[in-house]
Amino acid sequence: MRIITPRMRWAEPDLTHAVELMRWVYANRESAREQAAEAAQSIQRSYSPEAVGALARERLLKLLQHTQPRKWERLERSARAQRLRPAIPIPAKWYDEDYFENGLKSNWDRGYTWPLFANLFQETSAFLSSMFSEATSYLDIGCAKGFLVRTLRESDKECWGFDHSQWAIEHAEACAAPFITQASVDDISYDRQFDVLLALSVFESLTEAQALSFLCRARAWTRQAIFATIPSLQSEKEAVFYKQDDRDLSHITIKCPQWWHELFLRAGWRQDSLHRVVERICQAHHLPTKMGWKVYIYVPA
Repeated sequence: MRIITPRMRWAEPDLTHAVELMRWVYANRESAREQAAEAAQSIQRSYSPEAVGALARERLLKLLQHTQPRKWERLERSARAQRLRPAIPIPAKWYDEDYFENGLKSNWDRGYTWPLFANLFQETSAFLSSMFSEATSYLDIGCAKGFLVRTLRESDKECWGFDHSQWAIEHAEACAAPFITQASVDDISYDRQFDVLLALSVFESLTEAQALSFLCRARAWTRQAIFATIPSLQSEKEAVFYKQDDRDLSHITIKCPQWWHELFLRAGWRQDSLHRVVERICQAHHLPTKMGWKVYIYVPA
């Protein structure tokens, strides 16, 4: 039996239609020139080397996503970081929903919410209360949504906080909202003292000048000590692994412990043998060990 296939007509010219079009062009020369110019621009946009390259790259990335997902994830993460990396110093508006909820700028893939972090902050509050048993008032620097302010107040401590992000303050815990405010480390000021200043993962998001200026001013507000946790790397090898795992684009100042120690001293803080013992006790506690915190404790000179 003979199989008859349909004729392919998509590339065969329709002479009658072509004649009609040519007559239209002849009769409407100005409109034809305008349409030709628009078509030329459209072709240049759609088929420029840049446009064709972008399409090819997109197609190759899709293929890579299916064949080598881990390599694709690294490339996607790098491209996202380049697109979302903040200006320095980091402006307040950069800390938005993509930072706190969507995980596009931070390590919080599942969002930064009370149900997810309640246990951690309750444990942190208990840890601080045990380490600073005589402290009754705290200032939380970079309080975000006020989770630590909430848990310390639930432990019958006085606690206030401030954060650079207007978005975080607007989405704060209702019970913490009266005690926190939106402010920058560059201009915040208090006319009172707090027993302990708390800076949990804050200083690595500041420039050296910002951190130094803030620490100089903050001595006047501190009665007992400052308790800080700061990612601190001892070697270049540690830095390489840290950068691979850390997705928080606000981490702009990652230094070794000695660098931070000297910064505190330059800002007028001190650490005698007693405070070094307290720092070691805090560092050895199971919570900082579990969380991988590098603890710093200093007192105002």
